[in-house]
Amino acid sequence: MDNIAAKKMKRIVLYALLAAMLCGCSSVPEDMGNGAPRMESSSMRVEFLESFPLTKGTSPMDASLVDDLNLYIFDPEGILVYSEYFPDGNVGTQEISLYTKKEYSVYAIANWGKEEQVETLSQLLGLTYRVSDVGDVCISGGVPVMTGKTEAEFPFDGPLQIEMGRMVGKVSVVCNSRNVNDDVSIKVTGVSLKNVPMESTLFGSNKAVEVTDGVTFEGDDLASIMYDGVTFYMLENVQGEVPGAVGNKGKAEMLGAERRELCSYIEIDAEITTYRHRGNIVYRFFLGTEDDNCNVLRNNHHMFTVEFKGDVSEEENSVSVDNGALLDRVTGIRVSPSFIAFSPGLGKTYQCKATIYPETAFDKRITWSSSLKRVAKVDQNGVITTVGTGTCYIFATSVENPSARGEMEIQVR
Repeated sequence: MDNIAAKKMKRIVLYALLAAMLCGCSSVPEDMGNGAPRMESSSMRVEFLESFPLTKGTSPMDASLVDDLNLYIFDPEGILVYSEYFPDGNVGTQEISLYTKKEYSVYAIANWGKEEQVETLSQLLGLTYRVSDVGDVCISGGVPVMTGKTEAEFPFDGPLQIEMGRMVGKVSVVCNSRNVNDDVSIKVTGVSLKNVPMESTLFGSNKAVEVTDGVTFEGDDLASIMYDGVTFYMLENVQGEVPGAVGNKGKAEMLGAERRELCSYIEIDAEITTYRHRGNIVYRFFLGTEDDNCNVLRNNHHMFTVEFKGDVSEEENSVSVDNGALLDRVTGIRVSPSFIAFSPGLGKTYQCKATIYPETAFDKRITWSSSLKRVAKVDQNGVITTVGTGTCYIFATSVENPSARGEMEIQVR
């Protein structure tokens, strides 16, 4: 019996050694409790936060802002391990199975309007949002498309908090004319957003390569332009730095014609009246987070106050101001002769002459008048007729600019 038992024991040891050798040729199972990652099921909850870039703060997002939600989870190698579409935006609590001790990337797309199926991370990052009508973005009355991303190790410690950012940037424009000269008036007749991108990738920074004209506000829409202003919405357009630029004019000049074709800007049409000019003038203000860049960022509120000062650039014709439509006003009138005496003078006539300055004035009409019609009267051709003795003045006044007036003195003896 001892020999039999010894033989059995020997076989057991051999089998054990063989098994150990075979195990040594394969990887250690991931569920052997040695600290390696292992597949595990756990609950997943998602909380969406609203991001406020200017204040660098967040707050819980109103659930009504999240709809048509696509949620994706990728492992460290960029392999899609989970995806789900939530039509009403409510993720709730989901049971998911992932490997522990690995950090996963979680992506969310809200208000997309459909289930978007992707197979790889590169495919997701390549998704673009394209508009057929720029007005769908610029004057969107609904909630815009939003995206967000976070990273966390599984099992997730508490709810996954994803900061959601709007795909569009908000651009508000207010005009201020309180500091124009006393003899200057300005009325804004149109405010337009120009060089608006037609598409943008959902994740990452976007530099537009295709742009178009945006929305124009005019008429009653401009009633509050000097107070609350007007607001546009546009896709992101990160056109980069303009080193050394100071102010809008400096930025516009340093951009160069090629870059100006793609950088987003506000165009303001206005009617101005000064002592010398009258008519339409156009101002262009290139957008950016600062004077030295042309970056319009998504999920940011870009606020611009356009300050009209002094003579509101009536003499400037540049890349940022177009005064080509301004017309010269009448600034002076000379009546000749400046003095005439009639002795004896009753019943005499005389043809006066009026010279208009400048010669380029667009409206040279004048009216003639007498300061004392019982001494002399004048018709609208400038013909004087003496009526009685005394002194009076004959005036030639511009119809377009009544402040421009010439005169001559009349003495009748």
